[in-house]
Amino acid sequence: MKDSLSQSSTARDRILIRLKRGVPENPAPLPSVPQDHEHFTSYLDVKDRDSLLGRFQHRFEALQGEFFLVDSPQEAGKALSNLVSGIEPNRILSQDDSLIEKVLKSSSLASEKVKSTDDLLAQDSLSFEAYEIGVTTAFKLVARTGSIVMTCRQAAGRRLSVLPPLHIVIAKASQLIPSWEEGIESLRDESDFSYASFITGPSRTADIEKILVLGAHGPKRLALILIKE
Repeated sequence: MKDSLSQSSTARDRILIRLKRGVPENPAPLPSVPQDHEHFTSYLDVKDRDSLLGRFQHRFEALQGEFFLVDSPQEAGKALSNLVSGIEPNRILSQDDSLIEKVLKSSSLASEKVKSTDDLLAQDSLSFEAYEIGVTTAFKLVARTGSIVMTCRQAAGRRLSVLPPLHIVIAKASQLIPSWEEGIESLRDESDFSYASFITGPSRTADIEKILVLGAHGPKRLALILIKE
């Protein structure tokens, strides 16, 4: 037993000696480790809305998001009409929100009864399976990454932004911010929500043979109607 331990110890020592010999006398210095704030602070040197808007649109469309820039809720209604064309109104579910209500009144759905999430509060979550389109607002829009910041209040408990194949977001240009850092700071000032998420493009995966597939874990399409006013 002692001989076995001795042999094992000797082999270990030999390995350590060889490893030490392989270490250069003057090793190259290790690269500096960036601080956390360098990852999250905006590199955008702009604060004006037009520059933030241009950056957001570029990133959002690069992620295969569908972007519609309009001047008013009335024009937003027309954009919404085009997006929902061919879909029965009873297959569209919207967040109960004053901005969405104003846009709906200017759309082709004005004479139809589009259900809001308040209509379904007493029903089982399986009822969401019948809906093809979910319409929500947003909390903030991150220009740096083209991300939409949402809390459970905008997403109607999350299901509305996750289950329907098409997620349509209606927001205002005044909600644009430069970076994730500002988005997180804005959330600190909020209350009465149990979760927040940063949505960056439609749901996707490339796990199998590195082939990009949309709609893997959520909506296959993500559209944003952005109102300038």
